[in-house]
Amino acid sequence: MPGFARLFDHLFDHKSALAIARRCESPAAVLELGSAGLSRHLREQKVRHQLRTIDKVLAWASQAAGESIQDAPLHHAIWTDLEGLFQHYRQRIVEVERQLARDLVQTPYVRLLAMPGVNVVLTADLAGEMGPITSYANANRITGRSGLYPSRHQSDQTDQNGPLIRKANRRIRCALMRIAESLACHCAYYRGLADIDRARGLHTKASRVKTANKFTRVAFACVAGNEPMKHPAFQDPDSILEKLRQFHHVHNTPMDQVLADLQTTVEQLPYHTRKREAEVVAGVLRQHANRRRGPVAVGTLLPAVLARLEVKTTEQKETRDRF
Repeated sequence: MPGFARLFDHLFDHKSALAIARRCESPAAVLELGSAGLSRHLREQKVRHQLRTIDKVLAWASQAAGESIQDAPLHHAIWTDLEGLFQHYRQRIVEVERQLARDLVQTPYVRLLAMPGVNVVLTADLAGEMGPITSYANANRITGRSGLYPSRHQSDQTDQNGPLIRKANRRIRCALMRIAESLACHCAYYRGLADIDRARGLHTKASRVKTANKFTRVAFACVAGNEPMKHPAFQDPDSILEKLRQFHHVHNTPMDQVLADLQTTVEQLPYHTRKREAEVVAGVLRQHANRRRGPVAVGTLLPAVLARLEVKTTEQKETRDRF
């Protein structure tokens, strides 16, 4: 199928293109099926498609029909086997990430999702490597365990810093550095700091180490404390529940697990964030209610979460008034 992959921006994300490639081993086979045959095959595979996609494939096949590939059936058989293996591993990754989300919502680390640039997988990776936040007296303990500080050479009047120390927990360091890379790209505050470092000529790795060090202090205060976050990175925080809901939507998670995860997340939210989360959930419900389509899964999912948020908010307010 010479040139077939160039018809699509992301071949492995295009379901109809992959279905056609699995069915046809050459442009001649595509022309033999024709528009009706390709449409029938896609319907049988339960793949949604558009006629313009089929027309584009047929136009390519008419031009590439004269090109012959030696041992085309053998190449096609190898490709379909590798593509099946690729899809198998992709599904396994989705299942593992679902489980990561289920484990994450049972810990206070889920609060870090309020920071722009921090996603579910990065947060779960950090939580799994660090363990309970009660194991750290302060943010410096995190920095010390991960080895995010330079080695030091002293001799007589010589005192100079070298590369990062070697004796450290490399897994925590890697998790923090991955988060630092994401923050430098997607969080306005840390992106501004990274731009300043770049303008000063600072090496990218050194800039990311600085970002990771700053993040450890914010993360410790966010996870271990219950006070409102006044850090500039939280000036326009993301909705934790909405970020989780979108994550599960992309991963096609069953609705019962989505509801369980969202309700478990409510238990981990500080009292001062629940009102804002309730407003976001209510806004999503209104948006879906105004659509001219039939009932959607979110309409049966979020009311229970909203009710739980409002109950928890009321209980917290009564407790504060009592004391």
